[in-house]
This record gives sequence, structure tokens and C-alpha cells, in this order.
Amino acid sequence: NKGAYSKAAGLTGKTLAVIGMGSIATELITRAKGMQMKIVGWSRSLTPEAAAAQGIGYAATPAAAAAQADVVSLHVAANAGTKGLANREFFEAMRPGAMFIN
Repeated sequence: NKGAYSKAAGLTGKTLAVIGMGSIATELITRAKGMQMKIVGWSRSLTPEAAAAQGIGYAATPAAAAAQADVVSLHVAANAGTKGLANREFFEAMRPGAMFIN
């Protein structure tokens, strides 16, 4: 139903949190910029300087990134080092109505 879809909020101007900054996340960031989304990122290796060089915001923790976002996308390998990364604190930090994409 085209009429119903035309009333959707859309993604333009929304904030995307990207957790993990590998190659898939980098491709997602490119596409999100094309939709004029604001982007905030977190990764163990991401620095504020590297975030600025990519044209995105920096978050010190995954929960801090989630708290700023309308959409959260998780891009980390499932291993012992990432177990519990998306924990209760993480999900409770998300805004009401925010979307989570794994």
C-alpha cells in the first residue's frame, strides 16, 4: 500500500549508531551518509580522531553510542571478546522506539 508507506518516518536526519567498524560497517556508513543520517560509532580501535576523519561522531562505549541513536547496528564477531557487549545496560541505554539491527 503506497499510501501507508508514504507516511513512514523514514531515515533522513535520524541518527545511526554503528558498533564495530569493520568492512561491512564501513559500507553501511557510506549508505547511511547517502540517506543524510547522522552517524556515531564505537569500536575498540576507533579513536575520536579516526571518527572525525570518517566524518562520524565518536562514542566512548557501546551504550553511549546506543543512547544517541534512532537506529543501532551491531557489526562485531561473536567471540569471547565480544560476549556480553550488547548487554542489558546497552539495550536500556537505547532511546524508546529505537531500532536494533544485528
